[in-house]
Amino acid sequence: MAGLWYFMDILLECALAYKKLFNKKYIFKLGRKGKIHLIELTFSEVDFHHLAGLKKLDDIKVLHRNRALVFKEILKEKIIINTITKSVKFTEIKNRLHYLKELETYLDDVKDIYIYDKNKNLGSKIPADYLMKNVIDKTEVFYFTLRGNGSFVGISFFPKDKKDYTDRQVKLVLLEKSKVDLITNQTTVLYKRE
Repeated sequence: MAGLWYFMDILLECALAYKKLFNKKYIFKLGRKGKIHLIELTFSEVDFHHLAGLKKLDDIKVLHRNRALVFKEILKEKIIINTITKSVKFTEIKNRLHYLKELETYLDDVKDIYIYDKNKNLGSKIPADYLMKNVIDKTEVFYFTLRGNGSFVGISFFPKDKKDYTDRQVKLVLLEKSKVDLITNQTTVLYKRE
């Protein structure tokens, strides 16, 4: 079939890219005023729901079940982009999907990391411990993390709109960043401050 193009469902594309991170862990060593902050960032099926903004689509019933099950149904193409575009709130999350498929590259390159205090951001309800800021396609994108069961997980990920969530937050100095392959146990140093 010459000339026929197949475009992958962007929701599926994001889920497949995110699934690649399940066997990886990032370790960020940060410092400020003689204190070391260590972030071990891991990934699981349940975290995709928040990062993709699916929680916001409260008018799509199929999304409001077990988050791991929803993720698996996206991978099986039982939930597709057309499922979620029916939401009246879809415009609130559509830009996230464009950036979410680039999350691994984002984390490989990120250097701006802040201690996050939602009380310093009027109107913020994001219960994060840390905030990362990086650029994808000339757009600043925020990634919020929270301590989970022994490691940190991503809880929100979205492009900058009008509000700069880094305002009044404490910026940390990135000392070292590594990426660990959890299958081979191979560690790659992505950044080390001289």
